[in-house]
Amino acid sequence: MGTSRKTRTQVCRKAHCLVLGVLGALCAVVFLGLAGSASAAVPTYSNGFESNTAGWFEFAGSGTIVRQPSGYVNPGGYGSGIPSASGGFHARLERGTCEDEPAGGGPAVNCPGPFTRWGGYNKTWTGGWTTQVDIYLDATYAQANRETAATSQSGPSKECLEASSPSTDPACKGTRFDFSSAVNNAEGNQIRDFGFSVSTGLPASEGGTCSGFTVNTGTNVNRAGSNPTLPGPNGSGQFPQCIATSGWYTFKHTFRENTVTKTLEALMEIIPVGSTTAVASWIVQSLDPISSGNPNLDVGCNRYGWFSDQEIYGLAIDNASMTGCGTPPCPANPPKVSVRWHYSAEGTSGSWSVTKEAKCAQTLTMGPQAMEGALKVSPGKKIKAGYDFMLPGNKKPFTVMFSEGKVVFKVKCVSGKPPLEPTFTVTLPNQSYAVTNANWYPSGNQSSPLVYQGEREVPNLCSGGQLSLKEGGTFSTVMTIS
Repeated sequence: MGTSRKTRTQVCRKAHCLVLGVLGALCAVVFLGLAGSASAAVPTYSNGFESNTAGWFEFAGSGTIVRQPSGYVNPGGYGSGIPSASGGFHARLERGTCEDEPAGGGPAVNCPGPFTRWGGYNKTWTGGWTTQVDIYLDATYAQANRETAATSQSGPSKECLEASSPSTDPACKGTRFDFSSAVNNAEGNQIRDFGFSVSTGLPASEGGTCSGFTVNTGTNVNRAGSNPTLPGPNGSGQFPQCIATSGWYTFKHTFRENTVTKTLEALMEIIPVGSTTAVASWIVQSLDPISSGNPNLDVGCNRYGWFSDQEIYGLAIDNASMTGCGTPPCPANPPKVSVRWHYSAEGTSGSWSVTKEAKCAQTLTMGPQAMEGALKVSPGKKIKAGYDFMLPGNKKPFTVMFSEGKVVFKVKCVSGKPPLEPTFTVTLPNQSYAVTNANWYPSGNQSSPLVYQGEREVPNLCSGGQLSLKEGGTFSTVMTIS
């Protein structure tokens, strides 16, 4: 990475605060990589750590992630001997190097942990997505290792956490971890984090009422940016909640559009493993638009999941997954998917093309084909295009998704003059379909509006004159099935 230890501490640790300035975004890029693509109906990424820790990463000075068996005895005492959340293995997060991070109330300790890219960074909004990871909360440990009001920002274990590099002394009892799930914009750059800040809480002598962990959420995390022991509301308008009982909990982010403001919000939940009912939840709002037309501002899809502060020796995690961004893995033996496409303008019938088989996660290209003959269109008129598909002989439930769809029309001017551009494109939105039989989806009727997924005005490419589409168009898309 080409930076000295001092430079990384004084400059790049500002990114841990998750402030959205240029410096924070650049440091996140240095540590956490680049961007990716589209959407999914099943987890695009998942790892229960049964065979490896694939998809999780460490960087210089960060803590490590180590696969351990169910019943693992933790030298640090936290969650020692517990069964895995599922299966026979889980992962433990070991501390890395803990250093000072500048904060308004004086230096705060920060122990950055490992991170995941959820299988790859993505930048295409597909209607929302979820990320989640199971984390074991040891309430007995929390009761024995409280924060204090005087040290809740700096960290009560600051001295011992920073005594060695890395911080490997199991007798040093950390009292805090933060887990953040970050968001990319439509250009593939980081715009914001949404994080859980988890503390062992204050003792009863200082007004603490929680017998387990005190948790709050927001768009700033780590000791320098968030203090869940304060009564609230915090800078994101959220109030702390108490998780009083030991056990495995799913820490889940659901990223979605606020239907009133048309901006991104995150439903953040803590759900006992095996249950569907959250014991704590928050809705964290942002000002990030979904579709303003500015890709630098508009929400794309996932970036990383990061234990941006991880003080607890041997924190236990399991079952990490992301659903809704990127291309999901294809089944071993996917069913046949037959696709056809069409277009219509100036009142034409929208005749179907020939049918072609689509291969899972591969680009399907059909054409050029002119189903409407020597069609002439006027600039400013509407032209629409789309597709339908079927699974021949199917009797099982599947989710079929089409992404990156478009129809590219080759243009000539009726006047005989050369057009300003040789082609124009009708783009088709990413869309998923629940399929249960062998019928045509979304409709077999060529006149149905359901099979015209895209529409636009004919561009003025012939100086106000008509365009000839006698060479037709070329349809392309990527189909995935799960």
